[in-house]
Amino acid sequence: MTKGFTEKDRIILMKVAYLLWFARDAINFKPKFKERLEALSEEVGLLRGIKWIDTGLIKDNDGKIIDNDCEVTVSYDDAEVTVVFETNDGFTATSSFEIPEELGYIK
Repeated sequence: MTKGFTEKDRIILMKVAYLLWFARDAINFKPKFKERLEALSEEVGLLRGIKWIDTGLIKDNDGKIIDNDCEVTVSYDDAEVTVVFETNDGFTATSSFEIPEELGYIK
């Protein structure tokens, strides 16, 4: 299931799941996404990103990583990661964070 995903994709997804899990009390996630984050939180390190890919993520032609089940899109460039998702109250939320300098060399 991880075909087409790069090492950097896996690392980015691991960081996204980790950061959003810790924000779970401040963000009104849809129940399905909150459950996904909870399940991923039980994994360690890079396994968190790999397990998320294994749930059926797709990568479109623009490089966006999409979780259709949870209505989440993750995209990134050399400097920033952007996560777009629907909240439980119907709003579209965006969360962004800088890519750590040490990830810049990973393809």
